[in-house]
Amino acid sequence: MPSPAHASLIRADDDTVIELYPDRWKVVHAHNGALGRTVFDVGLGGEVVYAAEFASARKLPSGGLPEGAITQVVLGWSPALGAWQLGVLFTPDLAAQRGSRWLELARWHDPKAVVFGTEANRAGSALARVLRLPFRVIPPALGEADDAPAPVAKPLPALPQAFGDWLAEPHPDGVALVRLPTWARARVVRAAWYAVLLFAFTGVSVLSLTVELGLPTAGTLLPVPQLLPYLGLLVSVVLAWLMAKNLLALRAMPDRVLFSSAAREVVATRGELTLWRKPEAEVAGVYVSEVAHQRRDTRTFQYIELNLLLADNRFFTVLTSEAEHSVAVRAELPEVGVVMLTSDTQHTPAQAAALHAAQALGEVTCYLDVRRG
Repeated sequence: MPSPAHASLIRADDDTVIELYPDRWKVVHAHNGALGRTVFDVGLGGEVVYAAEFASARKLPSGGLPEGAITQVVLGWSPALGAWQLGVLFTPDLAAQRGSRWLELARWHDPKAVVFGTEANRAGSALARVLRLPFRVIPPALGEADDAPAPVAKPLPALPQAFGDWLAEPHPDGVALVRLPTWARARVVRAAWYAVLLFAFTGVSVLSLTVELGLPTAGTLLPVPQLLPYLGLLVSVVLAWLMAKNLLALRAMPDRVLFSSAAREVVATRGELTLWRKPEAEVAGVYVSEVAHQRRDTRTFQYIELNLLLADNRFFTVLTSEAEHSVAVRAELPEVGVVMLTSDTQHTPAQAAALHAAQALGEVTCYLDVRRG
C-alpha cells in the first residue's frame, strides 16, 4: 500500500490508520489493505473536520467543533480493556451536550502494555503538536499489565555531535549548532586562489589586446584566435563573481544557530550580530536532509541541510553543509523519501543533532528527508 506523500502511517485497531503530516493529523479507515475515507482531520492550529457518520456515532456537533472545544490530548493504558487509548478531552460545555468529555480516536490492543506504547506515544505527541495543546500520558500503574513498564524510547546520543562543518553542542539555554572554523578558512583560501587566477587571466587578456603578442593559429577547436583575449576577460568576470560569492558568504552566513528552550525560539548569529530569529510558535517541524550513499558499514555524506517547516507551510533554511565526510553506520540507508524521525530511528550525528534541536523547542516533530548520492 503506497503511503501518501510526506505522510507517516501508524496502524491501530479496527482498521484505523493514522496519517501524520508536518501540518495535519488524520484518522483514516482502511478497507482490504487500502486507505479509505478520512473520518477525522486536524489542521495545524486546531481546525478540525470530521465525517458525518463519525459525528453521529460520537455525538459531535454536526456543524463542527466550537473554537477551543478541545483542551488536551490524552493517551492512557486501560487495564479493563488491556489496550492503549488515544483521544482528546473537551470543555465542560461541550461535554454537557454530548454526555462525556472523552473522545477516543484510536485504540491499540496491548494486554502487557509493551508492544504498541511507542507508536501510540508517537501518534499522540504528533496530534498535540498539530493542535498546539498539552499531551498527557497515563502509563500502567504499578502491578498492572503483569508489572510491565511502559515502553521507553531509546535515549538520544549525547551532545556534542559533529557533522560536516557543523558541531551540535549543549548550551545553557538549549542546543547550539556551531559552524567549525575550517569552513571559513576554506572560503578564504578558495577566494585567494580565485584572486590569483583572476589576476593571471586579466593580465594576459589585457596584454593580448594592447601589445603585439603571437596568438595561436586557427584550428578546429579555435577557429577565431582573435576571440581568445575576450574569452579570457569573460573567465575573469566569472572568477571575480566566484571570489565575491565566497567572501560575501563569510559575512552573510551564520556561525551559530541557537535553539533556545527558555525563549522558545531559533536565533542565528554571526559574532555579536543577530541575522534572524524564528519563534517556536511559527515552527511546525524540523527537517534534516541528507544526500549520502552507503557501502557496508560506512555512510558517506555529500550534502546535509537543516530546515524549519513554518506554520504557513514554507521551508526556511537553517544551515547547509557541503563538506563530504563519512561515519560508521550499521543500519541500511533508508529508502528515498520523507519519514518521521525519532530517537529509535536515528542513526547519524546530523539526525541526532536535529532531534536535540527539535526537543529544545518543546518536542517539535522532526523529519528525515533521505536522498541517495
